[in-house]
Amino acid sequence: MRIAALLSVISAPSLVLSLGFDSQELQAAEVADQNFLMKEWRALESDMVTLQQHLATETRNTGFLQLRNATSPAAQTKNQSAKLEVKGKPMVKKPSDSKKLGTKLEPSDLSKPKSEPSDPSTQKLDRLAQTESMMKGLTGKAMLAPMLGMLNGMYQDQKKRIGELNKREAKSKERFAQQQADFDAKIKSIKEKHDAHKLNDEFFKNETRDYTRQFKYWEGVRSRNHRQFHNALKITHGMMQREKDMISKYEAAMSMKMPEDSKKAAVQAAPVEAPEVVFMQQRKAVIAFIQEHLTEVRGYLAETLKVDHA
Repeated sequence: MRIAALLSVISAPSLVLSLGFDSQELQAAEVADQNFLMKEWRALESDMVTLQQHLATETRNTGFLQLRNATSPAAQTKNQSAKLEVKGKPMVKKPSDSKKLGTKLEPSDLSKPKSEPSDPSTQKLDRLAQTESMMKGLTGKAMLAPMLGMLNGMYQDQKKRIGELNKREAKSKERFAQQQADFDAKIKSIKEKHDAHKLNDEFFKNETRDYTRQFKYWEGVRSRNHRQFHNALKITHGMMQREKDMISKYEAAMSMKMPEDSKKAAVQAAPVEAPEVVFMQQRKAVIAFIQEHLTEVRGYLAETLKVDHA
């Protein structure tokens, strides 16, 4: 018995080495997963903030509500001319010209609308800045086109990221399945050697405990990554669905028939559920979704940063 115990102690170092995971390979895989998740959470946070800011701005300055009561270009020109002001006072027509169809304005009565000051900055505009820049000076349907383009761009980007998330999750799942199989095989091998009296009780207990502790660590890594992959997919899918709904509303708004003048608009009967009302409700739903999940996204991002620096 003493000889068997001595042999078990002598063989211990090689046995310990044979039981260890390829730690460098697994650690590299863990870092790669965390960097990937970090990138995904940052991209999702950026999309949510961009959309939130734009919708908040558009709520104050939207051209959509002008669509149903929009007038023809000639009527718009006439209405704008009637609203010209000189030094903050309404234009007053000359009595002699009041009965004429085309009343002439004095040169002094004309005031050019103030143009927006150009931004001197030469730094590259991001997606939100580009969209808002394109919308300057636009009204009605033309004002909706840049936002529709931004929504479509976000939707396609997120669709691509969904595919990348699924691939990464599948790879992580496959890697852990192999770890599980290796762990089960090693524990079985240790038990068989112990049952054959090739390992004493204390060594069997220590090796089983140490190897199980290592496996539990990687099991925790897998559990954390799976949770993050799942939640990233869930939130991204939620964003995509709401963007899809918004896209359909924008496309419906841009396909609306424009009345020739305000008189025809007044004659037309309003539908039971006005398009602008549906549009505003949809926009509020998107903003509410972002407000609900943005904190969650930032929490997951902070978790990946914490793991990365651990």
